[in-house]
Amino acid sequence: MKKNFVTLFLSILSVALCHGQSTNVSEALHRDWGTAVSGVRLSVGLTNTVIAASSSFSVFVIMENTSTNVIFYGESSPEQDLSIFLIGKSGQTYRLTRKPFAFTRLVLMKIDPRETVNWTITVSCNQYFEPPGFLPTKKAIPVGDYFLKATRWFSIGSKAQQIESNLLSVRIEQF
Repeated sequence: MKKNFVTLFLSILSVALCHGQSTNVSEALHRDWGTAVSGVRLSVGLTNTVIAASSSFSVFVIMENTSTNVIFYGESSPEQDLSIFLIGKSGQTYRLTRKPFAFTRLVLMKIDPRETVNWTITVSCNQYFEPPGFLPTKKAIPVGDYFLKATRWFSIGSKAQQIESNLLSVRIEQF
């Protein structure tokens, strides 16, 4: 009887401890935010900040509305709507997503106050987009230390604004 009680107590304790933990990988990765613009902020995260050269990897992005206003954004696909960049220590910038076309944002979405929206975007170290940003170069990004950053547009009423995420330190290595 005593053994059963101890087992039951430990089971309840472990469930209670796990209850407060996020089960959403994307939410668990986001510790830092970019500067808020009109109460809206953006965060990027990765499961691993060391990336194999010539590989693909997933970028987790969260946009949060901390304002008291409803905000709107255009939605077509994360790869079109969010801009993902690697910025080298010397300032060299590599655009990892295609520059969005104005007409690609097909659906108007809203975020109510205190709500968030999450995206997962797969990008590659095997290509980047040089200006004007519509066609990939098919050149690999050099091995080295970088900052990962995301940007995206949103609006409050008719005023379009751009937000930037935190700068996340990453390293591209040859394995």
